[in-house]
Amino acid sequence: MTGTAERILDRIRDGIFSGHLRAGTRLKIDYLAARYASSHMPIREALRLLEGEGLIVREPNRGARVRAIDQQTVRMIFEVRISIESMLARRAATLATAADIARLEQAQAAIERCTERTDVAEVITLNRRFHTVLESIADHPDAAAVANRQCALLDSLWRVHGFDRRRMAGVNSDHRYIIQALRDRNPETASILVTAHIIKGRMDLLHRMQKSSDD
Repeated sequence: MTGTAERILDRIRDGIFSGHLRAGTRLKIDYLAARYASSHMPIREALRLLEGEGLIVREPNRGARVRAIDQQTVRMIFEVRISIESMLARRAATLATAADIARLEQAQAAIERCTERTDVAEVITLNRRFHTVLESIADHPDAAAVANRQCALLDSLWRVHGFDRRRMAGVNSDHRYIIQALRDRNPETASILVTAHIIKGRMDLLHRMQKSSDD
């Protein structure tokens, strides 16, 4: 990504989360180019990435518009993740090898190192990597693709609404128990732990979104 596109991406994203660019707002390339003093190419690149994050939608012959992102949307995204991730955890517990466990341990160790530095952005990135490793162990790419369709959107919401030390500590604890369930080859426990892990994430994010709307 060019520096200009990255700058525009950040500004449009901030506009969406701040409410300046409301749900349904049409994002016309000419308007955005004038607003951000840019040529069309960086604008198109930024819009493509925002679509990948789930923040905007494109419609044939109508261009892009801001997607409605409310608490109900977030609940529905988590419902899909809970149902699929619990199944993938069950599969992973039956299929995990010693090498797979080692990969999860490495991914979790990286998260804990960033936790010590309170590097929020990197913790969010590495948390996604941990779950990607877990899903790869389950060996069901079609299901994983559905579960992860809106992951970029959720990660963007975490970055905006906060991901503090208390949340980091909870994530680390949950991950350690999940790894142990795979090591014990206990599918039911792995499924329950992953389900609880995602439910806690949903509760925390919705609480933070509500708090932001009240402030």
